[in-house]
Formats: sequence, C-alpha cells, structure tokens
Amino acid sequence: MLARTCASEAACPGCGVVSRRVHSRYERKLADTASGGQEVLIYLQARRFFCSNEACVKATFAEQVPGLAVRYGRRTCGLDGVLQAVALALGGRAGARLTGRLACAVRRSTLLRLIRAAPDPAGGTVLVLGVDDFALRKGHVYGTVLVDIETRRRVDILPERSAESFRAWLDAHPGAEIICRDPAWHLPERLAVHQGHA
Repeated sequence: MLARTCASEAACPGCGVVSRRVHSRYERKLADTASGGQEVLIYLQARRFFCSNEACVKATFAEQVPGLAVRYGRRTCGLDGVLQAVALALGGRAGARLTGRLACAVRRSTLLRLIRAAPDPAGGTVLVLGVDDFALRKGHVYGTVLVDIETRRRVDILPERSAESFRAWLDAHPGAEIICRDPAWHLPERLAVHQGHA
C-alpha cells in the first residue's frame, strides 16, 4: 500500500516551531495489521523539514503522523497493539507461534519487549495484600514485595524488610482488609504491624 503525507506544515519536535520549508523526502516501510490473511505493508512517503528557529539544535526534522507510528518505528500503532495483546495473553514462545498464523510474525524477544513497554495498570485499593521478603544480596540486603492477591499483580517493592517501612507503607496506602504473610514473618514486631492494620 502506498501512502504519503499531505500536511503543508509540521512542528519541530525540538522547539515546537512550525515550518513549511521542505528539505527532502524519504520513504518509510511500516508493517500493519493483516488483511485477508495476508501481510500488509505501508510504504509511506514522508518529508524532512528545515527548522525555522535558528536557535534550535535541530537543523532539519522528519514529520510524524500521529496515531500511525512512533518515531523510528517499523510497525503501525495498530499492529503494535495487536502484538502487545498477544504477548500479554500468551507470552513469548506461544505468542510468536500465533503471530506466524496471523500473518504478522515476530520473534518472542519482540513480544517480551512489548510486555516490558506496556504501562502498569492503574492501581486501586488493595483489599487482600500479600507480603513477603526477598534477598537482593543473600545474607546482607533484603527487600519486601507487596502483591495484590486477588489480581496476582505486584503492588510495590520496599527497599528493606523492617516493620517500620511496612507500617509506613500501610499508613500511606489505607484500605487493605486482609494481609497474607509468609510464615517466616513470625517476628513479634512484624505481627504487631499486621494486628494494628488488619
């Protein structure tokens, strides 16, 4: 599929000044969501503009099409959304096998990168909170991981495993009705924290 931009001007990403002076043209190749079981490629003719602001560090800049693709991206935002959904549902290897059947084959490492790039879901009040400690450096440095038991999502990580840091976190995030703890958390001061907030 051939496409080209038609806007008469573009804003410089460095300074925001709008320019109409075209420097050159170039072609981008973007993979898009499949149609009829066939891979779709968009050959986009885009332009470079001279920046009109003499104080700007960018002498020229490439125009972008909002909502189509990100800067330097080789896939459309729509295809990235599909691949991210596959990655979140199936993970790396299984997701990569499915993308081959969807005519948009990518490697498992690409899917894992999309998972890492996905924003964290908006967190609400955690009703059932799981608490456990873990070793950053065994025998020397420990932290505390807090998990929403209902959704199995990590809520926070505390840089230490003291009762004081956990108490401060509970004071800043009220609402937990049940606190599940690792059986190893049997120290009296830690139990006092749970009894005071549960």
